[in-house]
Amino acid sequence: MDRLGDRMKRYEAVTDLILTPRMPTILRLDGKSFHQWTRHVRAQRPFDTELHQLMTQTLQTLCRETQGTVFGYTQSDEMSLVLQDYFTHTTEAAFGKRLQKLVSLSAALATAQFNALAPRVFASAPWALFDARAFVLPQEEVANYILWRQQDATCNSIRMVGYTVFADRALLGVSNALLQERLWQDHGINWNAFPVWAKRGSACLYARESGWAIDDVMPVVSQDRAYVERHLAPPETL
Repeated sequence: MDRLGDRMKRYEAVTDLILTPRMPTILRLDGKSFHQWTRHVRAQRPFDTELHQLMTQTLQTLCRETQGTVFGYTQSDEMSLVLQDYFTHTTEAAFGKRLQKLVSLSAALATAQFNALAPRVFASAPWALFDARAFVLPQEEVANYILWRQQDATCNSIRMVGYTVFADRALLGVSNALLQERLWQDHGINWNAFPVWAKRGSACLYARESGWAIDDVMPVVSQDRAYVERHLAPPETL
């Protein structure tokens, strides 16, 4: 029986990947088919404040419950966490940086938390699912990663506003700059007047006094990289 068990464990070990230690880990989660979910609950367009709060509350739970988290970010139906395992020589990585554990447990936690909260806001909310991926990158690239997701948020935000007043086919090949101009000239809609979180997402930051809190007015990362980077070094070195 032991020989059989050992053989099965060898098969299992082939895909039990461990991410590179002592490097920042990015954990990104996405809602599955959320365009259908939002249509079902009749979420407000282009931006639903209550849905945004569901996402930020779920992100707070992930940040609080995932060992080593130093920074969180959410936009639309996605969430990103930055994890560290290098502050001291004894720092332990979340789930030993085992890839399958990281993605399966984080997706499970996000799914459970979101579905526990959603019915309080949307009475007809169907079951929502999240998937997850995880990877490591150099510390100097972490701010660039958040900038990338923030730029994606901005691009999607402008298109979302456009889709509320123009037919989909009317936006084919139209740049975001031109779309903003058309929104203003044809409908008097100023995209810049929307809330910051709707334009570029929100961060989740930790403070010893108050724990994890959402920042709905985070700056443009390309203009303030320190906003992200100061969380990547041990607090006592800042």
